[in-house]
Amino acid sequence: MKTNLMTVMLASAAMFLGATAQAGNFVAKSPSGKLTLTVNSGSKLTWKVDLNGKEIIKPSELAVTLTDGSVWGPGASGGKAQKISRKITTPHYTKSQIDDVYTKLALKGNQYTVEFRVYDDAVAYRFCGARKDSVNVKDETVEYNFAGDPNTWTPWIAGEEQGERYSCSFESYYTETKVSQMPSKRLSILPLLADMGNGVKVAVTDVGDLDYPGMYVHSNFKNGNGLKGEFPGYPDLKNSDLNGQGYANFVKLFRKDYIARVGGKQPLSWKVAVITEKDAQLADCDIVRKLCDGTSKGDYSWVKTGKVAWDWWNALNVTGLDFASGMNTPTYKHYIDFAAANKLEYIIIDDGWDSPNVLQFKPECNIPEIVNYGKQKGVDVIIWLKWKDCMKYMDRAFPLYKSWGVKGLKIDFINANDQYVMSSLRKITQTAADNHLTVDYHGMQLKGLQVTYPNIVSCEGVRGLEQCKWSPGKQGTLDGNMPGYDVMIPYIRQIIAPMDYTPGAMINATRADYHPVNDRPMSQGTRVHQMAMYMVFYSPLQMLSDAPSNYTREQECTDFIAQVPTTFDETKVVAGEVGKYIVTARRKGNTWYVGAMTNWDGRDIEIPLSFLGDGNYKADIFADGFNANRNAEDYKHSTQDVSKSQTLKVSMKSGGGWVSRFEKL
Repeated sequence: MKTNLMTVMLASAAMFLGATAQAGNFVAKSPSGKLTLTVNSGSKLTWKVDLNGKEIIKPSELAVTLTDGSVWGPGASGGKAQKISRKITTPHYTKSQIDDVYTKLALKGNQYTVEFRVYDDAVAYRFCGARKDSVNVKDETVEYNFAGDPNTWTPWIAGEEQGERYSCSFESYYTETKVSQMPSKRLSILPLLADMGNGVKVAVTDVGDLDYPGMYVHSNFKNGNGLKGEFPGYPDLKNSDLNGQGYANFVKLFRKDYIARVGGKQPLSWKVAVITEKDAQLADCDIVRKLCDGTSKGDYSWVKTGKVAWDWWNALNVTGLDFASGMNTPTYKHYIDFAAANKLEYIIIDDGWDSPNVLQFKPECNIPEIVNYGKQKGVDVIIWLKWKDCMKYMDRAFPLYKSWGVKGLKIDFINANDQYVMSSLRKITQTAADNHLTVDYHGMQLKGLQVTYPNIVSCEGVRGLEQCKWSPGKQGTLDGNMPGYDVMIPYIRQIIAPMDYTPGAMINATRADYHPVNDRPMSQGTRVHQMAMYMVFYSPLQMLSDAPSNYTREQECTDFIAQVPTTFDETKVVAGEVGKYIVTARRKGNTWYVGAMTNWDGRDIEIPLSFLGDGNYKADIFADGFNANRNAEDYKHSTQDVSKSQTLKVSMKSGGGWVSRFEKL
């Protein structure tokens, strides 16, 4: 990420600055004056936020406690403010450039600083040391005390790995619950979304995970209805048993009494509250790009984004062949033929190619032969690895993969975000970059690492399409409401990073017909619901998850999704409501791509085309078929000429969708 045209304006008057200080109170307003941050520095350091004069976040404590007994926060002073305005060039993103405009408030304490930023749609802060030597952070106090008792969409930790409190896959459905009804000390991953009423939402998260543990939250009723941050302790590597079998990373894990060891002048992660008045703003939030400090040094021009034919979801269950499909060289050559025919950039060779370790491939799955065949067809190869194998072998394995001609890695089963793991991801990503390998992290969520390292082309941390291979999907349960989840994550999970949801099912089921089938899975919801994910879900590396034979039987649907870019020049979230529906428009060059999705409720909406440029466009439209309520694979394909003065009427069936490509005439 590059920044340019930076303008820093230091005002001579507090009114012009949007910041004032009185008796330990420091006040900073967002550029439009919509949000007001009040920081009180006394025996405790607290922050509160008002929106249009109404309290949203009540006074909430922030502090850092070091193992030497020092406490950062109380007594901080200074209150200098700046208005910052800059433009940020954003590679591999939903926009080619974003405006970064905010009010900065800086306080100083004894060998530390606290920086606040007040945007029109967010407030963020972080601590930074001002010491010569490294320090151990024993804990960080983070509070979000809400005004009132908001309803929330809370992603509780879905399951602890081997009973370890902070080990999870970061894949959670959202439970709707009021803050006052949250169980004590039960952990939620982030972001978490709170509904403050009258359309106002607050998304809580941390940002910036270069060398600091990720944050969880749990209920905090000390000052009303609030949340408190919690961080995993640094692993006690000496006394833990890290020889986990299979996909497990450990047998027994112990943690130290501190959460991080940081450089004397190293900034800690940002603590963020995204505050919006319309749900569409959440789905078009650039806060992570704004807060992260930019791309690491080096040439990343070799990074290639695009779409990939994926093997694992469809269990290599391909028809029409004259050999047994499976994890073997002929099958992957067939995937390459399919990718080449549909102009896809990659295939993935998932779990099971290596033996006895990741330095060797199985004879029946000859990686160099597959890679060389792909080169002839213009298709590159990504291979799958476990995180723990990267930790053991990366210095030998990554140069080896480069010599084979492999172009990317899908790294899985990380399942933690303590400082040790986050530091390991930096090393893995940098070592991959040194060998011109892209990275797609699974069993993990990122909150900024992907900005620093552009060779990170996606990450999971989402309850994606793979759930349909095994989830019973019983009506009335969370796993029976994937269409509802699909229209939550653009507003919540997608705030922090791209999502490798792995869309593209061509076998589609109504709510009544859905059932799990591991080797021939189906999606919940309609065909066009799946197609819309290619516009609504952002991922620079986007999967086509179904089997090649299923796509070739549905070639006109395949043609449409294969032509959707994975990065864009401009994005407009046209309309939507959390958990109900969304309409997203993205532009690449002169062409617009629009996707709409609904939950299990069918709905009729109108889509104004005011986002289009001047002149006429040809709209290539896929809509739910008239009988998609009975057969979710039913769709209607049509074309028409349109202009930006028009409004299209759209009807989405239960679990349905709508898509269109608008090409300039």
